[in-house]
Amino acid sequence: MNPLLVEGGGRTVYFTMSLWDPYDVYLAKATFDIDFETRWDAALSSAAFDANWSHGLPTDEHRTLVDNGGTVRVSAATVMREMVIGSDVSLGGAVQVSPSGSLTTGGGGVVLSRTSTSEAELVVAGGRLEIQADANGAGDMIVGERGPATFTLTAGETRLAGNLTSAVFGSRATIEHSGGTLEAKELLLGGEGQSDYALSSGGVLTARGLMVLVALSTASAVPSRIGLVIGERGSAQYTISDGTLDVPGVVWIAGQGGSQGELAIEGGAVRVGGDLVVGQQGQGVLTQSDGTLQVDGRLRVGNGRLEVTGGDLTVGSYQQDTGSTLE
Repeated sequence: MNPLLVEGGGRTVYFTMSLWDPYDVYLAKATFDIDFETRWDAALSSAAFDANWSHGLPTDEHRTLVDNGGTVRVSAATVMREMVIGSDVSLGGAVQVSPSGSLTTGGGGVVLSRTSTSEAELVVAGGRLEIQADANGAGDMIVGERGPATFTLTAGETRLAGNLTSAVFGSRATIEHSGGTLEAKELLLGGEGQSDYALSSGGVLTARGLMVLVALSTASAVPSRIGLVIGERGSAQYTISDGTLDVPGVVWIAGQGGSQGELAIEGGAVRVGGDLVVGQQGQGVLTQSDGTLQVDGRLRVGNGRLEVTGGDLTVGSYQQDTGSTLE
């Protein structure tokens, strides 16, 4: 078809219609509501970015799949609607964003390891990764939806319009944040699986902490300004040895019943604008051996343990529930 008669990668087609042969001719167009997919089809990590896609280069119309075990290196400005790393039942994939590159998704978000047997890796070593909001306001990244996944941030800027969620359905997720900045609306670590987050060497993490509805049981739910949940329903560990963690809202360690969460502060600076709850309903642990922890709201030790052996701790108020441990 003449390329002048199509737009949006083929989503819209222009054509003519007539009632009486050459008379009463009208120009018409049709827009098809279909998903466009393009899949990385090179196994070598040195393969050229421009020449190895099943249905052409990714665009803001494409759902982009990396699931053949190969590695995609992003070294220039790249835009796509959605990216899934590791959607095949047996093979995963990897994406690396270099200092000269930028990767923007237009609201479909980024998913690492969609199946239980695939492995996925995303590395941001510079440049910019931006996940924009869709029409419903979502713009999320999932690290380890059903299978093992690793997200590594060493430099550059990563900005999510929505949430960062890890280890959703019994999976294992690892986040290594040793440099650069990461900004998201909320962070949910350890959905129903196991999640580890290590912040070190000058990395900066900011959770904007907008209003969400957090279900506390099947019968009740409360709105809270949640910024960070370590161990939502599964198991999660967050270790800070350097860098900055800034959460304007609330931090929960071990949110729901049956969960396990641990926040270990070994250095760096942590500020919580709202309350910090150690053991909301699950088993929570907060340890501090160095660095600074500032809680503008209330530090509450609920179903958990607080152990401070070094560093500086400043709180607006303190509450210790019956059965909790303070060392």
